[in-house]
Amino acid sequence: MATINKVELVGFKSFRKRTVIPFFDGVTAVVGENGSGKSNLFDAISFVMGRRSSQLRADRLEHLIFNGGEKYDPADSAEVTLYLENDGRFDRFLEDGQSAPEVTIGRRITRRSSTYTFMGKVCPRSLIDSLLEEAKIDPDGQQLIAQGRITEI
Repeated sequence: MATINKVELVGFKSFRKRTVIPFFDGVTAVVGENGSGKSNLFDAISFVMGRRSSQLRADRLEHLIFNGGEKYDPADSAEVTLYLENDGRFDRFLEDGQSAPEVTIGRRITRRSSTYTFMGKVCPRSLIDSLLEEAKIDPDGQQLIAQGRITEI
């Protein structure tokens, strides 16, 4: 299974400005105070994997975009990028048979559109599905365990 090295978020839910969250080898647990963005981080990872808004605690995709507040204006878009370790399994997806130690998959939404990216270039959702399958990451699997699912498992 491929490893997520880090997650980059911009304008996604409570993450107004560019935020990079590293992950480390082994098990990574996300802990913090209520309201600190733990569940939003989980939603962000699921968002890149193609989950629908109803599975991300939002009525519509546009509700995932940072909505501002008293101090800040709403964002125009939300973007999340996953950095995946590449042990060679993704090389066939890279241009010209290149190799890279890390690959990126991302998703960006505006109030009117949704696009997926691979290595920073727009791509079809089906490519993201193929990459996740190659990585042995199942968006509905148990690699990501949301708050409240521990007892269920």
